Amino acid sequence: MSELEGHHEQVYKAALAGLLHDVGKLGRLAGEVAPGGYAHAEVGKRFVEGYTPAHWHAALAPVGWHHGEREDGKLVRPIEDLGLPVKLVALADRLSSGERETRDEEAPRAKGLLSPFGRIPDPAKLLEIPPEERQWVAKLWFPARKLSLDPDTLFPKAEPDVGGVSSLWEGLKDAARSIQNVYSSGDATIDVYLESMFYLLRDYTWCVPSAYWHSEPDVSLFAHLHTTAALAACLAHSVHLTGSLSEDNVDGLLAAIKVEPWPQDRPVAGLLAGDLSGIQRFLYSLHNPEGAAASLRARSFYLQILTEAIARWLLRELGLPITNALYIGGGGFTLIVPSSAGERLGELRREINERLCKVHGMPLYLGLAYVELVPDDFRLRSGGLAAKEEKLREELEQSKDRRFSELPDELLKNLFSPRGFGGAAGEADPKLVVCDVCGVETSRDLVDEVDDVLFCPNCKGFRQLGRDLVRARYLFLGHIPSRPLPEKDPHTFEDLLASFGAKVAVKRSPKELPPERPATLFALVDDEDLPTAPKLAVGRRFLVNVVPTVSDGEERREIEGMLRSGEAGAPEVGNLKHFGILTRQSKGAPYLGVLRMDMDNLGRIFSKGLGMYATLSRISTLSFLLTVFFEGWVEQIARVVNREHEKGWQRIYTVYSGGDDLFFVGSWDAVVELAQRIRRDLRKFTGREELGISGGIALVHEKYPLYLAAEDALRVEESAKAVKRGGGREKDGFTFLGIALPWEEFGYDEQEGTASDWAERLEELVKEERLPRGLLGRVQRFYHWYCEERSQRGEKGPWNWHAAYWLSRMLDRVEKADEDARRALLELREALAGDGFGRNIARLALAARWAELATRKGG
Repeated sequence: MSELEGHHEQVYKAALAGLLHDVGKLGRLAGEVAPGGYAHAEVGKRFVEGYTPAHWHAALAPVGWHHGEREDGKLVRPIEDLGLPVKLVALADRLSSGERETRDEEAPRAKGLLSPFGRIPDPAKLLEIPPEERQWVAKLWFPARKLSLDPDTLFPKAEPDVGGVSSLWEGLKDAARSIQNVYSSGDATIDVYLESMFYLLRDYTWCVPSAYWHSEPDVSLFAHLHTTAALAACLAHSVHLTGSLSEDNVDGLLAAIKVEPWPQDRPVAGLLAGDLSGIQRFLYSLHNPEGAAASLRARSFYLQILTEAIARWLLRELGLPITNALYIGGGGFTLIVPSSAGERLGELRREINERLCKVHGMPLYLGLAYVELVPDDFRLRSGGLAAKEEKLREELEQSKDRRFSELPDELLKNLFSPRGFGGAAGEADPKLVVCDVCGVETSRDLVDEVDDVLFCPNCKGFRQLGRDLVRARYLFLGHIPSRPLPEKDPHTFEDLLASFGAKVAVKRSPKELPPERPATLFALVDDEDLPTAPKLAVGRRFLVNVVPTVSDGEERREIEGMLRSGEAGAPEVGNLKHFGILTRQSKGAPYLGVLRMDMDNLGRIFSKGLGMYATLSRISTLSFLLTVFFEGWVEQIARVVNREHEKGWQRIYTVYSGGDDLFFVGSWDAVVELAQRIRRDLRKFTGREELGISGGIALVHEKYPLYLAAEDALRVEESAKAVKRGGGREKDGFTFLGIALPWEEFGYDEQEGTASDWAERLEELVKEERLPRGLLGRVQRFYHWYCEERSQRGEKGPWNWHAAYWLSRMLDRVEKADEDARRALLELREALAGDGFGRNIARLALAARWAELATRKGG
């Protein structure tokens, strides 16, 4: 028997029927036939009968009947005569498909999926183009392939590639059959099966259109299935759990949405958004470099899991399935919820933040906001959803501005009191020590000492989690009954997760799973076999989890030679490198590079970029694609950079990558290359040069406090976002060594004449002693002179003729046979002549400083 009894189970059945309602469309694209109109419904019915557990077939009747019951293609019973479950899915389907845009009937019909990035105008011109006049900027097509981290799968093409549709359909049927028997067990529950089917459909239908015959094919089948499932669950919840919607109301809405405008006075659902603030303070206020390296990745991972645990807890509290999570990632989430959820907003916000406060004190706070949705919000060109999204963001910011205001007075008093176990005023308590990693005062009995570093219980747990993450291939998320925080102090992060009903573990093998059930098991890499069990949901999860480990005995011996007097020995092969090792494995100068990047104008893109086309499915698709890139593809890039090092050294450490931003630490030259590849591949992924990403790298010494390094990196990232260029285009810049340049001048794709190109040329010529090292310093001095005096002298000044004179003198000293060195000097002299000086000196000074770092010897 299902553990979801009565009316709650009706919500999950509605979601499952909504999730599968149009699965037959993939079969039709693959060539399956059925008589009459709405043939996809008949193909979907066959899928249900052949590939889903028999005990849920009755609940899945709406899959075949959501356009009416047909025999041999002829309508025998309309929707109005088919009962409430069918009506609920039909209404959800109509609302979700209200987003479709009528296509040009003269244009050829293509069965591929258009990339939604092609709809977004140039952000520099976004506000100039009225929403109703938005046209396609670029039409690029995703190939019909199962979701995987492969460039031929992820990067859209100039022409539709639908040759893989049949393989998708056969693959989906095989995958559905493989779980059919497992979930046919009497122990299986519909919530677990629903989640597994959700991930299967995502992987096989993300790249095919939900409609193409009469509509522009820019909404994926998965996005339509997802939103229909969520809306069906909300409608069923309103009927069966709150009674706010009757069958007569459903009939009325089905009739009302046949004409425009759609009803604006009856809420049918709502959006509930959460955003975790205080992340930077929580992550980066770590004191000890060795301890930070051991626990930083774990802390970042924990925040991702904490966000998901809270989102899942909210869904359970509201009686909703995982399909109602429109988006989870980047420290935030958006849920599609019943209209009644708004009544519980204050209660839920207080309960969540009381727990966060008790465990983590000041740093972490969850803003929570809600807006209701009426049928007309789902209609294309109504503008309703865009307005509601903007209101939701405003409400969320207001919630964060009032952080902790909902907490009871006693908890607020404790929050602003000194944390720790105390002692007489002005006296040190001998029973207390300070954690070397996070700085929290802790009982001496609870502290572990490892290599002369003191770890409090929380940091000890993070250190172990960080070690487990190094080799993790699976993520286990056990769904346990929520339990109150224990009375003991201090609380651990495991206590907080348990209070939200989550038991988390990362494992190298599926044979090591904890016993808690029901649970969800995620594979963290492509092509991993996933075990199945009646109470175990399974799926693929993207997670950037690149941490540098000692690769072999030879590298370990080299590291021994890098260590300084008094330092602990080199880590064993396979163990994590601390930041000091990454610093000394840099090219040339021993610096740690701290990289931060953030996609430009994303808030504007979501709120204004789609204009009248801002619908739930399109917003969901954009969020999903950004997740694939930042939480999936970025990991592939980082692994390639590690793999291609000449000695095979792993030199990149993931702090965080998700949502639309990222944070990495590593050997400085490695993170520069990482940033360049990310910019290059984002252009390929979106197919748009104008959709940029700004970032910057701060160089720090290994002992530099991490929180200061994070602040420095944030400042350089912000300076990159201040980059301007001609044509009104802003941002899409990169800051390195204190100089901010547009990406096209910095260089990311082997373009000639960029700072990157010049740095590589100068590095080679100086290293081989074909040009003097003094050239690098001289170019930098010209730049500083120009910056200091141009406000008084103008763009032209003595630096012009000094540069011409000095470069000519150097040219005379270079051997005439060295054509490369002479060509470099001639090009430098030409670039710095006349008006070219002001245009080129920043790029060339950056290149000179870059080459200077790369050619420095020793520490």
